[in-house]
Amino acid sequence: MLGTIEMNLPNKLLKGDELNFFLESAQAYSLNAIKEHFAKYEPESLKENWFLLLRCIDELINLSLEIEDHNVRKDFLDLSFNLMDESQLAKFKSVLHKIEDQFGKDVSQRLFQFAQMNFASTIAYENHGLNCNS
Repeated sequence: MLGTIEMNLPNKLLKGDELNFFLESAQAYSLNAIKEHFAKYEPESLKENWFLLLRCIDELINLSLEIEDHNVRKDFLDLSFNLMDESQLAKFKSVLHKIEDQFGKDVSQRLFQFAQMNFASTIAYENHGLNCNS
């Protein structure tokens, strides 16, 4: 139970008014959960961090289309964001340097920040028993 709204998943096929009621309830539950969770954070820094995350994701998607050198593009697409693996870290640093050469320091720094965020999220999920490869 979250706040005053409880979310129960249906155990049958829903149609018509039942489906509409479920979807409206699910939407209210989700909005309430988001408001409750994000209310804990200072609004301006939350906005800045979300903007940074969205910009990093956008650049990550577009880099694969804009990297001019075919070999660098291939290396970029083969990247692992496991920053604990020495061989992967060396490859990541090499690609990062080449991206900086083509796109500038700001883009390479945001890619590095995204890699750090991704790695930290992966470790946090694994520590909670989620996202495990075993």
